[in-house]
Amino acid sequence: MRSLFGLSFLLCVVFGTWVPKNREEICKDRKECIKEANLSKSNLDLVMQDAFGAEFPLNDELNRYIYCMGEKSELWEMGTMDANIDRVYEVFHALGYDVNKDDLEKCFVPIFDVSYYVWAGRSIKCLWDKKLIRRKAGCSCGNESTATGQHAK
Repeated sequence: MRSLFGLSFLLCVVFGTWVPKNREEICKDRKECIKEANLSKSNLDLVMQDAFGAEFPLNDELNRYIYCMGEKSELWEMGTMDANIDRVYEVFHALGYDVNKDDLEKCFVPIFDVSYYVWAGRSIKCLWDKKLIRRKAGCSCGNESTATGQHAK
């Protein structure tokens, strides 16, 4: 009986603990997501400048990039529109954004008849459009445009 309890406890510890990624890991994910989303030069420039805001355009490339970043940070599982608000909150704060959990819940809601990528993009844009998020400090990963091999499309 004790061994069953010990195994159950171990499984909870091993599989139940999520730790937010550090800056280096996020920057590595960023490079991978830039490649996976196949960002054009103009979209790459927006991402590299952290030019998020109400005027931030949403298109297929940027939606895929945003979804990829959320997936790699384990903010949601691939193929779902179910964000873990606690994790989203922790990651945004780690990246220097000021936002609260209630506001995150207003924007990270399932949207029917759209792809997962569109949902991710609209959820992030909602935060900026409604002025529910504010930039305090940045997570600068440096200029990756040459490192990713991206060229203007």
